[in-house]
Amino acid sequence: MIQRLRRRWPDLLALLLFLSIAWLYYWRLDAWLINDDEGSYLYAAWRIGLGELPYRDFLTPQLPAFLMPGGWLMAWLGPALGPTRALAAALTLAAGLLTWASARRLFGPLVALLAGAALLLQPDVFLQGRSFRADPFMLAFAALGLYLFARAAFPRPGQIDPPDRRWLVAAGLAFGLATLSKLFGPFALAGCLAWLLVDGWRRGRAWRAILLDGLAAGLPCVLVVGAGLGLFAYIAGADLVYAAVIGHHTRQGAGTPAIQVLSSGLAFFGAFLRQNNNALLVCVALAVAATAWPARDRRALLFGWQLPTALIFLLLSREKYPRHLVYLMPALATLFALGLQGLLDGARALLLGAPDIRSAPAPGDAQSATRLRRQLPGLIGALTLALALALLLPWRLLDRDHAFRWETGTEKLADVVRLLTGPEELLFSDYSELNFYARRPTTYSAASLSAGAAGSGQITWARIEAELAGRLPPLIVLDTDAEYAHLSFLTDRPAFDAWLAEHYGPPAGFIQRDYQRYRVYAPLDRPLPTRARFAGGPSLLAAASESGQAGSGDRLELRTAWRMPEPEPGAEPEPIADLGLTLRLLDGRGREWAQGDAGLLASDGADRLRVRPTSRWRPGEISAQRLAITVPLGLPPGSYDLVLGLYRRGDDAGAAVAGLDAFDAGGQPLGQSVLVGQVRIAAWPVEADRVPASLLDLDLRQRPALPADAPLRLLGRGPLPTASVEAGRVLPLDLWWAATGPAPDRALRLTLSDAASGAVAADWVAQPGAPDALAADWPAGPLVLRQRVDLPLEPDAVGGSYRLGAVLVDAAGRSLPGAEPVDLGQVEVLTRDLRGHRFGAPSPAPAEVRSARVGDLAELLGVDLELAPDLALEVELSWRAISASAIPYRVTVQLLSDAGANPRALAQHDGDPAGGARPTTGWIRGELIRDPHRLDLPADLAPGSYPLVAAFYHPLTGARLPVSGPDAWPGDLLHLADLAIPER
Repeated sequence: MIQRLRRRWPDLLALLLFLSIAWLYYWRLDAWLINDDEGSYLYAAWRIGLGELPYRDFLTPQLPAFLMPGGWLMAWLGPALGPTRALAAALTLAAGLLTWASARRLFGPLVALLAGAALLLQPDVFLQGRSFRADPFMLAFAALGLYLFARAAFPRPGQIDPPDRRWLVAAGLAFGLATLSKLFGPFALAGCLAWLLVDGWRRGRAWRAILLDGLAAGLPCVLVVGAGLGLFAYIAGADLVYAAVIGHHTRQGAGTPAIQVLSSGLAFFGAFLRQNNNALLVCVALAVAATAWPARDRRALLFGWQLPTALIFLLLSREKYPRHLVYLMPALATLFALGLQGLLDGARALLLGAPDIRSAPAPGDAQSATRLRRQLPGLIGALTLALALALLLPWRLLDRDHAFRWETGTEKLADVVRLLTGPEELLFSDYSELNFYARRPTTYSAASLSAGAAGSGQITWARIEAELAGRLPPLIVLDTDAEYAHLSFLTDRPAFDAWLAEHYGPPAGFIQRDYQRYRVYAPLDRPLPTRARFAGGPSLLAAASESGQAGSGDRLELRTAWRMPEPEPGAEPEPIADLGLTLRLLDGRGREWAQGDAGLLASDGADRLRVRPTSRWRPGEISAQRLAITVPLGLPPGSYDLVLGLYRRGDDAGAAVAGLDAFDAGGQPLGQSVLVGQVRIAAWPVEADRVPASLLDLDLRQRPALPADAPLRLLGRGPLPTASVEAGRVLPLDLWWAATGPAPDRALRLTLSDAASGAVAADWVAQPGAPDALAADWPAGPLVLRQRVDLPLEPDAVGGSYRLGAVLVDAAGRSLPGAEPVDLGQVEVLTRDLRGHRFGAPSPAPAEVRSARVGDLAELLGVDLELAPDLALEVELSWRAISASAIPYRVTVQLLSDAGANPRALAQHDGDPAGGARPTTGWIRGELIRDPHRLDLPADLAPGSYPLVAAFYHPLTGARLPVSGPDAWPGDLLHLADLAIPER
């Protein structure tokens, strides 16, 4: 066993090294998204996943062996970035394993370990290998082809055998797939064929045999490429495929003088050598290849003949990047590893040839030579290790830095687009990657817009405008950096600028995407929407939840889009505080069930956290922010409101927060929150015994509660208040129910009573479930729900200890046969001092008697009006409280333009009752409340009669309480009077 481990330790070390590198490849794989080339390929894969085909339905210069697997993956898993990048990383790692396997078979474990590590750690390979690009696909297939070709060329390593043509055919098929992935794929095959020719010539093989070997490898490659492209040429048309793929490359730089092409090729090689310590890799590889020629080292020359294929780049007029040499990396890595192995072999030879160190030292020069011979092997070994570390260690650090990068701007920009456009509406931009992340289509040729395609004239504005066919995309997003923005390379850019000015005008704002800045344009006939304006903050453009349905325990996420207002011309922008978002989930009665908060932040690549608070936003800046809430367990099924607010964030956790007032697009106040949507909450389909005991302060599951065969069964309650509850206040209570499915309408009567004295502090009937959601509509099957009750206490209740009782009744509050009360625990009640509270009839009586009821909150008894000469209107409302409320409702008093269906508010005052002195949360049943309001009427108000109305509304949602009675008006308004404005 020990001997086996000693023999296998290099392979075990290679395995550990491979696993550590694989972890790095998948670490933070989706943290950095900005990559315009990759983004256009992601867009193509997304459209393929939707059933479209390249070349026929959208333009792309990429080849099918790369795009189609990505499209199939998105059709299977959805249009997500993670799986496609994971596939690319897996293919790159496979290329590393194949390189290791080739070197292991031909040169041994140490060369294999170094070659595999060098390939995978090389920064260009690492960068491209973690992206959905053609390079990982080409690299994997090319490495497979090289491995198969090596098996064919050396059927028995160490022996001189003719090539095995079965393996040559397999290698040709692999190189064909590499070519169908990227047009640089044939270069690796060309190097193999060059080796086959030269090796056969040097060995004196028959030319016919060499030709047949070459055909065995080359013909399958041609057949694979021909079949793949031929299929798409048949479907989409040969002209389209040729123009999209071949024309994309040949048109770039066409007509460039030969000397300039040669000069750019030399500059390309120079750039490659200067970057990432590549000079060390290349120089060692060239040295090994050069020494392999006179030594007739056939195995090393197989990899050495890959290097001359790079000379083809001296003839290409198109723009060239160092990543284009990724196909050479298996050969360069293997040759580099061979060079280090050669140094170690030389050191070993010196060590074996050294004199016995126990012999007496020779005098003079002989003694120095002996010492040098003894020291040289160790020195060579140390230098070999230093060379390996000098290359691999910086690469590992560079790879780590690259993987650590992250940005926040892509998600924010995509959210803005998705919120402001429909799913089938076009987004036009410099980069189709934005279309992928926003899931919005673009035109046929804009799908492949690039600097090369625009600069060569393959894609022009005239072509794009024809594809638009008169349509105006609701958003145009343009990069402000002309050095990189693809549209800036259009040969007919002035025509595009004129079209943009005619139909869109000046930018509607801008959005930051890490280091990139984009101008946002909206059509003149469809400007950006305004959902709400917040005083002292940005405007809410749009908001939407990802799903309109959720269940207990689900994470409910809201996406929001914002724009910072611009100051009036010549005015300085007002300072903005750091603002936060708050999202609340409210039921039909306005009760809050869940809340979530988040900072309102913009993307910023210069910031350490990659985000910027609102105090550092610029005028006109657009951004997006997500925030989420978790749906509480047992939330009754029904429809709930999502309301959004902005607040100033305190300097520390204990600082108070101040909400910002919201207004609609017309300037009408909305309170401090905006209704941004509704969500349908599904029932919690669990058995009663699955409810966590921590939710039940009193657990009734183990004892009979209410009728055993009832469709509703009380499971228990939440915690009771630990402090005394003042008479006239509200006792909050959570009750937990189990149901078997749809149930007849039932209610629960709750009482606070003292059996000894017969005193009753509370008697209230509450409906289980969500407001306005009938129990008969509950889904079939077991479900558990939580009922939230605000139990109002009688204002004159005597202080003392009371027992909380519950009994099931029918919807009208009548007792049910067999229903027994359940004791829910003890509550301490504190006597309330009623001095200062008025009851009975109002005195003096209001000048204008009115009669209307506002929900279960209050009755309107009358109104007093006083109009001053300066048109200041004093209004005093007289209310009688019906009950206290858990929600601090506000009052609005408005003077309307007319009594029609859509009147305007000419003057308005909103506030808490009695100027905030008597909030509805502290009302006592039966008490009288005087509620003054002052309205400043417009100075130019024309003489006439104007309706004066009032309403109670929720402070967060703005939803008005329902009204009934003789003085009730449509829209849940109370008609106070018809105010006569005299001639002045």
